[in-house]
Amino acid sequence: MSLTLDPEAIAAAPPEAPRPNLLKLLLGIWVRPRATLAAVAAGPGWVWLIPLLLAAAFLIGRVLVAGPLQIEQQIAQQQQMQEESMANMPPEMRESLSPEAFEVHQPPLSAVITLPLVAGLAGIVLGWLARAGILHLGSMLFGGRQGFAGLYRVGAWAGFPLILRDAVQMLYMRLSHSLIEGSGLSGLAASTADSNLVAGGGMVSAVAGGGSAAPTALSLFLGRIDLYTLWFLGLLLVGLIAGGLSRGKALIVILFYAGLTLLPAFLPLLFGGMTGGF
Repeated sequence: MSLTLDPEAIAAAPPEAPRPNLLKLLLGIWVRPRATLAAVAAGPGWVWLIPLLLAAAFLIGRVLVAGPLQIEQQIAQQQQMQEESMANMPPEMRESLSPEAFEVHQPPLSAVITLPLVAGLAGIVLGWLARAGILHLGSMLFGGRQGFAGLYRVGAWAGFPLILRDAVQMLYMRLSHSLIEGSGLSGLAASTADSNLVAGGGMVSAVAGGGSAAPTALSLFLGRIDLYTLWFLGLLLVGLIAGGLSRGKALIVILFYAGLTLLPAFLPLLFGGMTGGF
């Protein structure tokens, strides 16, 4: 059996797509996002591994840095509570306490490292799949032609601002030796509440009892939003536009996706209202 090669068929065959330059893609996602996301969507399937490995690495690093700080914070809180309770006790009662009453229990590592690691890594794997599914469904409803795999790669590379956020938070906690207090833009809600308190003459309801204020819809919303999140949503929008959707249709898809991702943040407020705050 002889094997013959047809020169005309070889000449008519489409040229093989060039291999993507990873360094060019890693630089382009910051300076030329539209062209980079278009190249990622059309590129080989393995390019999603690059942001996946980076996201997992910085997540692990952030958890490992934050874990010991959380242990120190919880131990300090226990000591402060013990000192306050001892100060309110009569002297004879303090003297009758056993040495075990003065012990401070260290939180288990599983609570500050293992569980956050498992939850974070599961969130990456499952969250990225859910994101691609939502974007794919929304794109199809408006006549988009991008496939699930392409949108999965686009979503993975659009998440580089979130990877940068993990890196910045890890570096901040490592250098300052302190946890990050307040997530997202929730501080704006606190400052707004303080301004309203001052404008109202400093009156505080006696029901509050001087404790921490209950979370409001505004604080829950701002707690999930920061500049990195807005940057990420902007890149998702650019990726959909690069895939052929108009700006208006792409914006509707992104707003729908953002609404679904913000919905879990309001569940405590919703169930708190249904149960009367208990």
